[in-house]
Amino acid sequence: MTGDPLGLTGTVIDGKYLLGEAVGEGGAAVVYRAENTVWKIPVAVKVFAALADAPVAEQPALIEQFVQEGRLISELSTKCPAIVQAKDLGVLRLPERPPLPYLVLEWLDGKSLDAVLVGEARAKRAPRSFDEAMRLIEPVAVALGLAHERGVAHRDIKPENMIVVGDPRAADAQIKLLDFGIAKVMKRRLEGVHQTGILPTAFTPYYGAPEQFSRSYGETGPWTDVFALALVLIEIMQGGKRAFEGDDYADLARQAMDTSHRPTPRQLGLSVSDTVEAVFGRALAVKPEQRYADLREFWTALVGAARPGPSLAPPAPASSPLALAEPRPVAGPRRSILVVAALAGLALIGAAAISAGIQAARVAPSATPAARTASAALGVASAVDSSASVAASASAAGLVTVSPCPEGSLVVAGGKFTMGSPPEVLTQSAPEHVVYVDTFCLDRDEVTV
Repeated sequence: MTGDPLGLTGTVIDGKYLLGEAVGEGGAAVVYRAENTVWKIPVAVKVFAALADAPVAEQPALIEQFVQEGRLISELSTKCPAIVQAKDLGVLRLPERPPLPYLVLEWLDGKSLDAVLVGEARAKRAPRSFDEAMRLIEPVAVALGLAHERGVAHRDIKPENMIVVGDPRAADAQIKLLDFGIAKVMKRRLEGVHQTGILPTAFTPYYGAPEQFSRSYGETGPWTDVFALALVLIEIMQGGKRAFEGDDYADLARQAMDTSHRPTPRQLGLSVSDTVEAVFGRALAVKPEQRYADLREFWTALVGAARPGPSLAPPAPASSPLALAEPRPVAGPRRSILVVAALAGLALIGAAAISAGIQAARVAPSATPAARTASAALGVASAVDSSASVAASASAAGLVTVSPCPEGSLVVAGGKFTMGSPPEVLTQSAPEHVVYVDTFCLDRDEVTV
């Protein structure tokens, strides 16, 4: 973009953030590249201009809601590496101007997933397979799944809100989710769903679920993100071609609500298994109550359909049991199964020890770079999951599963537990964060060798 819509270039915020050029503008905000003058590092400052158009009487309540939401985002974003990290927030007050809330975010040097797909299409690169698309988008699915557990929905999932850092086709490429939560705060006070001008657009019609177009379908929520992420996966598999086509808002709404034609992979000419097609069919159901309730349920079903066994977990290298590129063997040497079970058992024992007061340090690696489209982020609350078997989840989703374990053993579903110290406890251990245990096989009968 060019220009400075808010005329803030050169302004110093809070005595330490020097605003440079404006590098992005959306319906609700303008993003500036800035410098932390204390640490001499680049940051992104997202200024929410929509507040200026709100009635004066509503502005104090909006600011309070923004600060509360920003505080939550800042807290959660420190716990999820797939979310753009929030560093600070505040309200800029200038003479004779309305208050301007802002968020300070990590600066990413990458490309939006949308730009990646467009570039690959122009270079005539082959679209990604189902497995490759799953592997690329898995960190976003993890972030959304954890956020949904906290009762927070994104409501504007799209390729433009995902930033890819590094070579998009490399195994070590990072992908981060942007714009989490703030549009929801603004929308609560500013009437209308589809806005124009400086007011926020609550969602992007190409990825809109029926309930976003019409309230007759009920409230939006985690199930709305399920719908959108399914469309993003299909777009990746189609090499950047959207599942919904056209530029007319009303026509896009009609496509989203058309019960006679759902944009599932096979309906769009993609080759997937019966079970994968069935999972997409449920994720893209017109009625929200017929979809998966949240991202964890959807992703567990999708991974189970692709290859029964693994549960939702952070992205893993190709050698990991969670890597989707290579099929997991249905059976293996008994000794390998016992080793996996023993390691997972030790991890679970470690979780119990932690709850008794023994602290362990583990710090998740954080990404350094950020994108010109930098926006708000959210992370996840740490909590201990109750585990349900993947086979049971797949059964509930109407899937046909094959046990990944040898005869005489059982599937024990993976899950997560919390490590580290809460903020109010002063120790040298890592902050509270979520640690995952993969699904593993356990012998049904006691063994001695």
